[in-house]
Amino acid sequence: MNKILDPARNSCSQEEYPSGPGFRWSQEQERLEPEANHCMGGVFKRKGPGAEALFQLAQQHFEQGDARKVLECLQAALEADPNYVPARALRSNICMMMSQWAAAVDDLQALIKLDPTNAARHHNNLGSVLRELGQPERALGEFNRAIQLDPRYPKPYYNRSQALRTLERSGQAMSDLNQAIELDPNYLKAYIARGALHWSEGRYQEAQADFQTCMRLEPGNPEHRAQYALALSNGGRREEALEHFSQCLGSNWASEREVWVLHNMATTLGELGRDDEAEEGLNHAIRIEPRDPDLYYNRGNTFFRRGRYQEAERDYARALEMRPGMVCALVNQSSVWLALGRLAEARQALDRVLEALPDQSQALFNRGRLNRLEGRFSEALADLERLLRVCPDDAEARHERARAQSQNQEPLPPRLAPLLEVDDLPAPDPPDPPEETGRLLQRLQAGESPEEILTGAIKARSLQAARAALDAGASARGQKVPALAGAILSNHLGLIGLLLDRGASLTEPIAGFPPLSFCVSVWTEQDTEQDKARTAAFLVGRGADVNGANDLGATPLDDALISEKSYLAAALQSLGGRPGLF
Repeated sequence: MNKILDPARNSCSQEEYPSGPGFRWSQEQERLEPEANHCMGGVFKRKGPGAEALFQLAQQHFEQGDARKVLECLQAALEADPNYVPARALRSNICMMMSQWAAAVDDLQALIKLDPTNAARHHNNLGSVLRELGQPERALGEFNRAIQLDPRYPKPYYNRSQALRTLERSGQAMSDLNQAIELDPNYLKAYIARGALHWSEGRYQEAQADFQTCMRLEPGNPEHRAQYALALSNGGRREEALEHFSQCLGSNWASEREVWVLHNMATTLGELGRDDEAEEGLNHAIRIEPRDPDLYYNRGNTFFRRGRYQEAERDYARALEMRPGMVCALVNQSSVWLALGRLAEARQALDRVLEALPDQSQALFNRGRLNRLEGRFSEALADLERLLRVCPDDAEARHERARAQSQNQEPLPPRLAPLLEVDDLPAPDPPDPPEETGRLLQRLQAGESPEEILTGAIKARSLQAARAALDAGASARGQKVPALAGAILSNHLGLIGLLLDRGASLTEPIAGFPPLSFCVSVWTEQDTEQDKARTAAFLVGRGADVNGANDLGATPLDDALISEKSYLAAALQSLGGRPGLF
């Protein structure tokens, strides 16, 4: 799934004391504008001998960015006069910027007593420090006190919202962000945080509006556009999202930000069925950051969707090497092993996941299917019932449960071949033929019917030309002879997956056959049983009914048995196929 850069990280709004443009001690800590007349007002007349001169010397070192000398001068100033507020205020700010939280607490607690005029600012800063120290409840108390002292002061509302998010009190956090923005309609960080909160709770239109405001307030920052693009993608406006993601690339970002954009672009492309482009983007991201397990995981997903199981397995394994506890990679690896018939390995992985996470939905589904394939129907039903308690609207789980219930009513015929190990299935889809692809694209550009181009692309086994025809308006399901029929006949998993992603249906018959029966029953001279087994496994993985019967009541397994295709029959049995006639 998509990731979002969390703008709530390191984002407490603190008050700053007088500073200089040369101060560059911490690239991580965001620095905010100083409050005017905040610490240097005329009320601070008491100072010991030398305190003011030492403070002025500290300011000079501050301008030069010399942290050690600044702190030495401030310490000397406070030794001369412990109640000299400007020195203590500057030191508390420096300690916050350098993440010296304990020292900042001491200074801020002293400032609350010494500087009551600005107590709201000091309470706000103390709350920020306590939040950084992992004490959100205590931080809330300080933010509450700041708001009591100055209800028109927006920063403690923002900061309190971040502490509330830490405590998982998102409704109250949203109220505080709304209040901060009402008090300061140009409060950029509040819009970022509110957009992120909307995003995390699935309110993508509201997130889009907030990130658009961020783009207006800070037009030169590509990160706001990237966040906006992600909200567009999650809200279903994927083509628009790709345009905005593309504008973010080449923005002279740090490499990890470019990787983030490429990663989310690839996820969006995958959701549009454009897995070739998604793979290309992930390859680029991996060249930039070869140690990011999420990139390998998502590239593995693009391979899996196209039936390139061995490549998917390698990428999931790489992700697990880098992050051994990556549950999603382990679960998807089990899906690969199920597709390849390596059931013992799949069971070992799924048992490991469910021992740690008993309600992991995909693991429950995979183990339920595995138990059904192995004839362990009561265990299959237990897993699927548990899954449906967790995800009651999971239609695929309900369908799998119905299969297990049906098969549990009578044992599998003992005369059928044992479960098939399909490690020897043929290689993945071949690359697009360049010359035929080029001719098809030229014909499309010249104005030829997209439907005709789609038909030609299926015949030529050209994924690029098929995608271009669909993008130009061809229907994946509207032809007199469905394009899906040609893709199934060609045993080209990429074309099958593309058509299914663009609207083709596995519930509509093809020439009077259920799609899987069509695959099993209609052969070309070039077909092998291995080709058909691979295509059948892919169709079942995409939701085809492995026991869907034709008008005579024959299931795909019946068709394979009648044709004496023993390899294919064993493969169908391993997928859960049962005879209807025998």
